[in-house]
Amino acid sequence: PLGAVVPLMESYRYRDLVWVIVASKQGLPPAAPVHLFGAGHPMMFALAVALGCDLFDSAAYALYAKDGRYMTDRGTYHIQDLRYLPCSCPICSTHTVGELASDEGLIARHNLYVSFEEMRLVKQCIRDGALWELVEQRCRAHPNLLAGLKAAVNHSDWIERLDRMPKSTFFYSGPESARRSEIRRFERYQTRFDLKGKVLIKEKNDTIENFSDFDYVMDFKPPFGAYPALLRETYPFNAEVTVWDHEAVLVALENVTRLIQCNPDANFTFKKPTWIPEKLIKELKKYAHNLTVQLPDNSSTTPTDSCDYE
Repeated sequence: PLGAVVPLMESYRYRDLVWVIVASKQGLPPAAPVHLFGAGHPMMFALAVALGCDLFDSAAYALYAKDGRYMTDRGTYHIQDLRYLPCSCPICSTHTVGELASDEGLIARHNLYVSFEEMRLVKQCIRDGALWELVEQRCRAHPNLLAGLKAAVNHSDWIERLDRMPKSTFFYSGPESARRSEIRRFERYQTRFDLKGKVLIKEKNDTIENFSDFDYVMDFKPPFGAYPALLRETYPFNAEVTVWDHEAVLVALENVTRLIQCNPDANFTFKKPTWIPEKLIKELKKYAHNLTVQLPDNSSTTPTDSCDYE
């Protein structure tokens, strides 16, 4: 049982809640079930489950209803502030805002419906291997939840050891995605690469006239960095990354630096994408002495993904 956290949740101190959960989990066997007392708001279920909580109990559905508070998976409304009911549960489908405002029992039943709906969604996401995508969606509903997400990714090394491998497509949805456990796992695995001779690092869609000039060809894709081109359609390198922000590019270049340093007997050629700032390339060359940077030419293909440093 993990108790005494209700004050943290009531004051939206989700960053502190993450620290409490992680500290508790690290002192328990991985298979030990964890009961999080007082966790009753659906918008934080996904984050708590992702950190290893298994059981929840709370009277929040009734306590919120008593105060006229209407739960959703994105936060809480005061019923008197609603003109429309943003829900299709049996209560909201058959009653008006006015009827709910005059009957706390109806609000309580709605709150229960939305809580169970969210829990079923969490279970399905676990089965689909998409729980972390749901976590990132939910945590962007409130600034304090986002702070909790940022605290959680600081523990990616611990999460990576317990996280299962088979998943659905990796969706990059912001800077926090660049520190997910999949990235940490790849950082650890890439130290196993034993490269010698000439190595080319390029974008997936970039054309090369003569591959025979190189012993190895690697694709470059943020936030991973460089990986064998033959793995481009495998998880997690088939990630959906529509916009590459600064954090993704920075993590990718850190991984490239680590790869080059781990293979001092190889000579690397990095065909620089046009969208990487020159200052980052200069920083890369400080730590990667066996690296040649090839500037882009007019024949380079335009990447399907884009980079946003705003």
